[in-house]
Amino acid sequence: MKHVLRMLQNAWLYVLCVAPPSFSHAQGLAWFTSPAGRFVVFDQGRFKELEPRTPPEVHLAGDALIYMTTEGTVKRYEAGRLDHLAQEPEGHLVADAGQVLLRVHHVWYRLTTSGPVLLAQDGGLFTLRDSLIAYHDRQQEMLMVRWKGNTHELATLTRASDTAQWAAGSNTVLWHERKGGRLKLFHRGLVTVLSDSNDAGIVSAGGDIAAWMDLGAHLFRVWTPAGVHDVEDLRPMRFQAGQGNVAYVSAAGSFKVWEDGVAYPVLDHPPTTFGQHDSLLVWVDQGTLHVLRGHTVQAEIPFIPETWDVRGATLVYLGLDRDLRRVVSGQEEVIWKRSGVRMFTLRGDAVLFRDADDMAHVWWNGRLYSY
Repeated sequence: MKHVLRMLQNAWLYVLCVAPPSFSHAQGLAWFTSPAGRFVVFDQGRFKELEPRTPPEVHLAGDALIYMTTEGTVKRYEAGRLDHLAQEPEGHLVADAGQVLLRVHHVWYRLTTSGPVLLAQDGGLFTLRDSLIAYHDRQQEMLMVRWKGNTHELATLTRASDTAQWAAGSNTVLWHERKGGRLKLFHRGLVTVLSDSNDAGIVSAGGDIAAWMDLGAHLFRVWTPAGVHDVEDLRPMRFQAGQGNVAYVSAAGSFKVWEDGVAYPVLDHPPTTFGQHDSLLVWVDQGTLHVLRGHTVQAEIPFIPETWDVRGATLVYLGLDRDLRRVVSGQEEVIWKRSGVRMFTLRGDAVLFRDADDMAHVWWNGRLYSY
């Protein structure tokens, strides 16, 4: 994904690739609307009706389900317990990567088990990852990060923008300061200068990893907790950081993956498309969908599935006969052999789908449950 970003007074950034969502997912938790229109949750093998109508906003947050009813009541469901968090008819929930925020006009709140906690009195753009929240506090004119219960001021931002002026991954935030031309990294509470000679940054942040084109040194570089690694002399055509690796198309057109200090070739030509999805690298080449985790090929599907989804290390896709298949740790299994699956979604480690019978089916922990 490309973002061409506007200049800020004291901090600005050109983001070529943003990090994929990290994988903090609920276990055995899914939801759906019953034929009678009721809001039903599947919770580790049991079905439970929570509301007479399905809420317009429902999100997973770790092992909990957070939703807002049509009346504006924010509720949290976890392990069989339903708690009322807030009553905000003018509020709106925003979620990503297992975190949920409550927005009331320009005020942002974190949702805790005891209710909303103020995050920003005048909040602008934000990025959610499983371990952090990066956001523009317009009242303080600062780029802020909340990580592991602490809030850090990273840079002065005095202008609003339609796009984020930073890149964020798990435990990791990158931004470029106009003053001094420095590219900076926030990682697990510490700030590091990656480059002090750049006028702009082309960067990607992943899980405890960052990649950027150092224009001053004319090098494509990768940062990990072990240090800075020089990868290529020429600027890649595209690159994206994932969970501990960086996938990129080199200037010569080959498709490569950098991991553990080594860049190894995958293809001698660019793939049709590629992307980091949680802990999996997925790419399409010559009509085949490839899935890689670490140095191991997890799957090679000889067609492009009509529908597929990834969470954590799991890939679920619709077969040619519209049967439902699951791939994890390189092992593929058919979880629904009958053709005619109309829709499915991967919610945490549970697969929710409907067949021609219009029943709600949930595959979880090796078993099938139907409602």
